[in-house]
Amino acid sequence: MRFLAVVLIVLVVALSAQEPVYVNSLPADPPYYRVRYEGSNGPGELVFSASYTVWIPPGVKTLRGVVVHQHGCGEGSCKSGQTGAFDLHWQALARKHECALISPVYEQPEKANCALWCDPRNGSDQTFQKALSDLGSRSGHPELATVPWALWGHSGGGLWAGAMTLLHPERVAASWLRSGVPSMRIGEGKPAPFSINDAALKVPVMCNLGTKEGVTVHEGQFARVWPNVESFFLEFRGKGGLAAVSIDPLSSHDCGNQRYLAIPWLDACLTARLPGQPGEPLKPMPENDAWLAPLDPLNPQSNIPVPAPQFQGDIKKSVWLPNGSIAKAWQQYIKDTAVPDNTPPPAPYNLRRSGNELTWEADADLESGLGKFIIERDGEMLTTLPEQAKNPFGRPIFQNLSYSDTPTQPPVQMRFTDATAQSGRNYRYRVAAVNTAGLKSNFSPESQASNIPRPTLQSWFGSTPKIDGVIAPGEWADATEIKGGRDWTAEFSPVGDDADLAMKGWIKHDAEHLYFAFEITDDLLYGIDTDRWLPKENAKAHDLTREGYPWFGDEMEILLNASNTWKGDEDVEGSGSSWQMVCNLTKSRLGGVGKGGLLEGEPRTSETAWNNYHRWILEGAQKAAAKRKPDGHGYVIEWAIRFDPCIEINPGHYYSPELGIRDVGLNIALGDLDTPQKGAGNFGDFHHEQWWAGAKHTRTHKNNFGTLRLMGRKGKGAN
Repeated sequence: MRFLAVVLIVLVVALSAQEPVYVNSLPADPPYYRVRYEGSNGPGELVFSASYTVWIPPGVKTLRGVVVHQHGCGEGSCKSGQTGAFDLHWQALARKHECALISPVYEQPEKANCALWCDPRNGSDQTFQKALSDLGSRSGHPELATVPWALWGHSGGGLWAGAMTLLHPERVAASWLRSGVPSMRIGEGKPAPFSINDAALKVPVMCNLGTKEGVTVHEGQFARVWPNVESFFLEFRGKGGLAAVSIDPLSSHDCGNQRYLAIPWLDACLTARLPGQPGEPLKPMPENDAWLAPLDPLNPQSNIPVPAPQFQGDIKKSVWLPNGSIAKAWQQYIKDTAVPDNTPPPAPYNLRRSGNELTWEADADLESGLGKFIIERDGEMLTTLPEQAKNPFGRPIFQNLSYSDTPTQPPVQMRFTDATAQSGRNYRYRVAAVNTAGLKSNFSPESQASNIPRPTLQSWFGSTPKIDGVIAPGEWADATEIKGGRDWTAEFSPVGDDADLAMKGWIKHDAEHLYFAFEITDDLLYGIDTDRWLPKENAKAHDLTREGYPWFGDEMEILLNASNTWKGDEDVEGSGSSWQMVCNLTKSRLGGVGKGGLLEGEPRTSETAWNNYHRWILEGAQKAAAKRKPDGHGYVIEWAIRFDPCIEINPGHYYSPELGIRDVGLNIALGDLDTPQKGAGNFGDFHHEQWWAGAKHTRTHKNNFGTLRLMGRKGKGAN
């Protein structure tokens, strides 16, 4: 017992010494989520600490599955798993099938026994499933705990993925095993062998390795990979399993170009097997689509696939492929890994310019990922990013690749600074994506001018205010303060004096609502200090219908883009995803003309948007109070916005402080009507309309919005 205690103490000390190595500096803000568990010395429990990072595709209402990217053995490989969920190419596969992408990291010390995690029976199975459940709760996707798995593993991760396939075949849609397979024979120093049951035989399995791992090179550290793979394949295929072997003719134990076959292969399997409805079992692979090929590792030219009914060889030793398209890709891969592709990547989007810096977003091409970006300035090519892509293990790729098929650190950003730009010039920029097969996307919409203001605010977790149009002492002390007026973007006549128009505001949130308060200084209140005059453009301006002008009067507007994404110059949709609402001092939906409060905003041309806004007001999803200040020189607005249904960050999923920090797009307008004479020459004779973010004439475009950072459960002053 004393010896055992010493061993455990040494192990704990060793693990503690490893912890700094595994600190993950990559943030896990939505759509990323992360959990971490300490190692345990309990019977059957995982001895190593482990973390799990998952990416949830934005816009997915209900997940259909999870793609698992599992690293191999050793400290370097384990640490490389920290970036797996951030891989844009693997995200493209997950997005297509409405699946999550998860990358486990088992914090194995360099010389520790890898089998303590890569054999799932040693605790990694139950810890993995616990992580799925906990991440499901954190992300608002509880179905993550029960959806099917598409498994990819390298080296020890291949052993793990194969073993999970044999242990849980009913959960596994397909399994790609790179340079590692479960042990099927009793051997000294090996884990207890696994058995193959009938359910496992229905799971497509691809055994993938490099030719230098025992196929053409028979000495060295990895010479036993091929004999182990061959043994597993022949036993699995010999029992009728849907197994294949793909040998990379260029690589050793690194992952090479395998992703250009792995991702299309998994795509084909997920397309065929994912159930139509949540909770239903996986579908069987269609028998009529299968192709077969002989397996001659030393003569790949002879491995010609044919439709299954035409195959003349020994079926128990044949390579099983899901369809003709994958069969042709496999044939090219085993020849030179140059899997063909004729589909260009999608165009980049959300292109922004701040000074000389460009930022944008892009989705990877499913077949060939992202190789680089082309940046144009004023219609002429400026540069590529990167100028020279590098990847020592395969095709050059934008995110770079590690030995273990994950992006390198620090992560490459979609960001470029134009050092040759001349001061004062307003350049037009566009960006196009190029995949690793050399195919170019369409260009993005042109960037907006660099002088467009896009400020940022923070909303802290705070107390619940009373929405009564009165700023009570201390009521907003725990909120972020904002001031504005003459320094905001002027859509009409500029404001020259704070006594004419100025605003002081506050922003915060609690568990269910986002709150705004505005204290406006205004020297002349429309409809109170003036007649209720009408604009020549619309005699029905005060009709509380879609024909009216809800913003005609002294008013505030809030525009919110919950997903904080856009494709071009579009305005809000009028839904929980993005909207524009009005609080007018002298008219409202609930009080009619003469009483201030909320009104349905833009786009009034959309009946759907109007109906959404109308329902929100009647049902209390948004509430506001507008009152004249006691001194008569202005007014106060207090406004409550319920997260559900008004801040829909993904379809069917609404913001909650439990989701942590989240950025949403925001704009705020301050309108001051005054008299027709003061606003003469402006639309509707409007005197002032000041905007917190955006440019004149384009301030309602989502790409002109500023940023509101919702700080989760953090209160004001928190680190």
